[in-house]
Amino acid sequence: MAYIVAKAYHDIFNFIKKSNTLFIDTETDGLKPYHGNMPFSLQIGYLDTKDILYIPLRHTKNQMDMWCLCDEPFLELFKEALENKELVAHNAKFDLHMLNSFFREYLGIDFEPKKVICTLHFTKILFLDIRGASLNELSFEFNLPLKADIGLGKKEKYDEVAFEKMVSYGCRDIYVLQHLYNYLLNEVKCMNNDRRNGFIQYLPYELSSTLELYYMEKTGVLLSHGKLEDAKKILEALYSLEKKAFFDMAGMDFVGSGKSIQKAFNQFDIILPTKEKTNNPMADEEILEQVNHPLAKIILNIRGYEKLLKTYVYGFEKAQDKNGIIHCSFNPVGAITGRMSCASPNLQNIPRTDKPVNLRSIVTAPENFDIVSIDFAQQELRIIFDLANEEELIKNILKGEDIHETNAHLAGIQRQDAKNMIFGILYGEGVTSLAIQTGKSFKDAGILLNKIKKGLPKTTQYMKLMTEFSSENKFVMTPFMVKIPIVPQFAYKSTNAVIQGTAANITKKWLVKCSSFFRTHDTYKELVFPCLVIHDEICFYVSQKITTNEDEMKKFMIIIKQFALESSWGTNKVHMDCDAKILGRFWKKG
Repeated sequence: MAYIVAKAYHDIFNFIKKSNTLFIDTETDGLKPYHGNMPFSLQIGYLDTKDILYIPLRHTKNQMDMWCLCDEPFLELFKEALENKELVAHNAKFDLHMLNSFFREYLGIDFEPKKVICTLHFTKILFLDIRGASLNELSFEFNLPLKADIGLGKKEKYDEVAFEKMVSYGCRDIYVLQHLYNYLLNEVKCMNNDRRNGFIQYLPYELSSTLELYYMEKTGVLLSHGKLEDAKKILEALYSLEKKAFFDMAGMDFVGSGKSIQKAFNQFDIILPTKEKTNNPMADEEILEQVNHPLAKIILNIRGYEKLLKTYVYGFEKAQDKNGIIHCSFNPVGAITGRMSCASPNLQNIPRTDKPVNLRSIVTAPENFDIVSIDFAQQELRIIFDLANEEELIKNILKGEDIHETNAHLAGIQRQDAKNMIFGILYGEGVTSLAIQTGKSFKDAGILLNKIKKGLPKTTQYMKLMTEFSSENKFVMTPFMVKIPIVPQFAYKSTNAVIQGTAANITKKWLVKCSSFFRTHDTYKELVFPCLVIHDEICFYVSQKITTNEDEMKKFMIIIKQFALESSWGTNKVHMDCDAKILGRFWKKG
């Protein structure tokens, strides 16, 4: 392994022209590319060589007096060359955002790569139950070469480390990355033929979602400053009122610990249960909801308002950039089923309610754009009825009939009861849980459960087979050949895991088709931008040139629906469909 430090532009050009696939990694002065942090070096390698190039990007304490790429008049040519390569990186979106911040700073334009493979993403879709997935952790897990350790002191920063040490550290990451990539390719190669043939048809869509999520995160979501301030004032006022009510009733300031809450309850002769090991009082939500005293309700209100303020209002204020835009981080494999998750902040968990404030409406569209919500139509039911081969229900779906109404008719019950029961069954819930959900007695819930199962014989049989299979094999497989681990004691949830995993595969395939099309099509690339993924719902910023024109909106929907249709698996009979709702300038319930 040889480390080469670039000292002129031709060093870079001569190196990167040797391969169309480059392994890249950045070293940065922080973790927030849209809040001023940038990379100070870029390391590049490719498969058939042990040479690794270290490129000083800009002048820092450890690169002050040397040649740096930021001084180079050919910087834009380098950006274009990099954009036209296939880039392999670990946690690739981070490196892409960092490079974007660098090019924005020195060129005033965005970094727009065409093809990216993220080995972190690749690892997680192959090993959905893996925990630690950093390069170092995977080096131990897969017996790969280890990363270098630069042994930073408590106050030492990466851009202050001795230059020679930083070069060795940064380039070593590329060496590990190359070995990891080969390891993952070999894992796919070693699959049995049936699984490999199905998996490699889906894998390009899965891995391409990294790039499309990068573009979506780069666009970000715009916040309404006025609505954010209004929500802040209302919630802070309600929070203060509840804390005052607590003081008036308990004669003491509110402190959230179990001991303090028990002290407040002592004067009312209320004793909270305690933890076995510490004997400290328990005052979580479940406990307080069982306490029949108005003070318990006040405490729950205080905690509720506090959570809304800290998680969303203050979280939004902290996360927004100087233009009032939040650049969330979407994890393409955020759950063991392969579903996506969101962080910094988590917009997927914003309450849908308008009470006491509509937090969703803080998210707004740019001027002359609307938010359009695209939601799959009965995605989970279409998946399970197809997998179980419920022929009659499949026919009804294709006719456009209401599935829940049909099931209610078959079982001789109300539509809402049928809907609650079916989803409860698919989620692996028993009679007790279903009784609580539907408000029925245990006896009535049991009767309804049997009626629904009788009306869905093939689904019931499929669920039984999945439970037996996962108990024995400790996994289930989606139709796209993605393996989902199952702990044997939770085998009763195996059907739900298949449904959720399949839904995740379909949604990501659909996202890639939609995003890449709108991003590159001359007609739409300035008019349509995906901005949010909420499980099986994707929100777009759509120009009012489309949303206010009936013919243009029909064209838009034809494209969206066609991609939904194409996102099913090969043998799927039901096919996926989707609906669109124009929400207007603000994100709200459609």
